[in-house]
Amino acid sequence: MNVLVDHSHSRGAPVVLEDNPFYQNLVGRAEHIAQMGTLVTDFTLIKPGALHRANGGYLVLDARKVLMAPMRGRA
Repeated sequence: MNVLVDHSHSRGAPVVLEDNPFYQNLVGRAEHIAQMGTLVTDFTLIKPGALHRANGGYLVLDARKVLMAPMRGRA
C-alpha cells in the first residue's frame, strides 16, 4: 500500500503553511537513485507536496511569492 500522507492519528483538519511555493513543493516529486549506472525510481521514492499534505484541510500560501515567480522551480 502506497500512502503519501496519513492523517489517521490527527485531530481536526490539517493546516499546512508552505513558505516556498515552488512547483515541486506544491505538487510533490518522484525522486530517483543511481543504481548500476542508471537512475531508477519506485513507489517508495514518491514525495508528497503541500497539496497532498493539506488534503481535507487548509493550505496557506503567500500570494506575493506565488505571483512573483510563477514558473520558479518547474522542470
